[in-house]
Amino acid sequence: MNLEVIVVASHHKKALVLDHLQDVPHKVNYTPDYDLPPDFQSEVIGLVRNHVGALRCLRGHQDAIKLCDTENVLILEDDAVPNTNEWQDIVSDSIHLLDNFEVVSLHGRNFDRSSFENYEEIRPGNSFLHVPNKIQNIQVCGSLAYLLNRRSFDKMQSIIYNGMPMDLLLVNHFSFCLIEKSPFNHDRSEGSLIDVGI
Repeated sequence: MNLEVIVVASHHKKALVLDHLQDVPHKVNYTPDYDLPPDFQSEVIGLVRNHVGALRCLRGHQDAIKLCDTENVLILEDDAVPNTNEWQDIVSDSIHLLDNFEVVSLHGRNFDRSSFENYEEIRPGNSFLHVPNKIQNIQVCGSLAYLLNRRSFDKMQSIIYNGMPMDLLLVNHFSFCLIEKSPFNHDRSEGSLIDVGI
């Protein structure tokens, strides 16, 4: 499988996902404490309480992608915890979706299913949903776990933080599909850097 696993982590909290990757080859990117430009003005109002945390999230994902040496990458945030022993099989079954979508999200919360169309099975008991091109401003919470192909790396690297959080960038800036039953839980026991502003 032409896939690399890369974790977006911070020195400020434990990377919970690493306990679940002991037998899985992976890389870890520890995000530096990036600061907002002194003249930063958010272009997006009301979505983010902590712009420093949101900037660091985006930059951490961008830095992690730079570590990829293969055609495809599975990006996992440090608080992604598998909820099934079959998570690697679900990832494998989903990679082909990168032929048609820029982002294949393996985790989404608080989304309106009516915003998606053409759901199809990727494996028994699990489907993928995708956003029609004509719909804008979709909400899917969580940039916890997603697949990306090298064709989209430059597009990801070109994003400059403007107040839009990472999860909404993924669903609204890229052609996007979502695996309906996520193989990962968002374990907030260590807190979120987005919220606490470390």
